[in-house]
Amino acid sequence: MEPIPPVPCDPARLFSILYCGVIALQTLIHYREQLQFFRTQPDRVYGQPPLLLGLVPLPTGNERLFMAAGGGFILALAAAAGGFAPRASPAAALACYLFYFPAILPHGYVMRKTNLIPIVLAIMIMAPGQAIVLVRLSLSLVYLSAGVEKLLASGVRWADGRNLQAYLLEHYLYTERPQALWLARRARLCRWLSTGVLIWELSFWLIMFFPALIPFYALVGLAVHAGTSVAMRIHYWVYFCPAYIVFATPWLCAWIASWT
Repeated sequence: MEPIPPVPCDPARLFSILYCGVIALQTLIHYREQLQFFRTQPDRVYGQPPLLLGLVPLPTGNERLFMAAGGGFILALAAAAGGFAPRASPAAALACYLFYFPAILPHGYVMRKTNLIPIVLAIMIMAPGQAIVLVRLSLSLVYLSAGVEKLLASGVRWADGRNLQAYLLEHYLYTERPQALWLARRARLCRWLSTGVLIWELSFWLIMFFPALIPFYALVGLAVHAGTSVAMRIHYWVYFCPAYIVFATPWLCAWIASWT
């Protein structure tokens, strides 16, 4: 009897499994703390409930709905990570996302840090086989928009380091992180960092055409997010950085294939 040939590793499928698993685990770990934050009624910060697509108000004051949406989000992602209903499970997670995260939007590691989750889930639903390319493209657009936003706000003067110094001092006032004050006092270093980050954001899209640049841009990105976490307590690790798994899955598949 001939041996059954090994099934080739699919990078897109492996990414979906790892990404959904990590996001589910992060939400499970923080679920209790997020529920406590929800009970402080953070929607009052905005004066009105968040809007779906800018049009439809989403309910934010119902604790049972919030808990059910959070539980459903975790379970749906766990199902997707386990290979159950590869399209239906991300769709269920996306539906739960709309009723869970908007309710705790003012939370520091949620605001703007979870925006990539519905995009990635939509990719898994509509084009799962192209997940690697489309998630990389999504990351490129996120960073490009961040760079353009800096230019629109301050022009090329953003690179002089003064804006970074202001942000560091602002965060030092309410976090008392000594790292922020230490860095803010070094104008030349702030100027170098501001220039480097701006160039990195505006050129991140080059990875789409020159894959050899991926290790450099990915490592710089992780360093940037680590720096903001340490100096300003801005944590992208929880919900945004898991998308970086997209850069590792082709390498992981190659490594798995070498052992089969």
